[in-house]
Amino acid sequence: MTQNTPTPSFGQASFGQAPSGSPLAQAIRASSGQTPAAQCGCAAVLEDSRAQALTLAASSAVIAQQAADALASAATLTWQGEAGERFHATVRKASVLAQDLESGSRGTAGFLDSAEAVL
Repeated sequence: MTQNTPTPSFGQASFGQAPSGSPLAQAIRASSGQTPAAQCGCAAVLEDSRAQALTLAASSAVIAQQAADALASAATLTWQGEAGERFHATVRKASVLAQDLESGSRGTAGFLDSAEAVL
């Protein structure tokens, strides 16, 4: 599946663009000892997969941030009684999950966009 959406604040290129400049693609070419014209498409396939995962991780971080913002707004609702207490407890739990998802997604995107992802 081809998407032409930009990667939000991560990565150098959007999904679907030429992958030949990434550290992963460069490392595969260097280890194979082949010229770019003679090598297999493995580097391109790996880079395309990395780019897809990077796009998904970055998108997940944005969605999680939006969920955290909505939950923060919901937490300000005035609702008393047992139902209100349950509502606010649920909102607090969901907020923690949204923040953890955002942090994890940003960490994953950062890793995928780093030289360490080549290893």
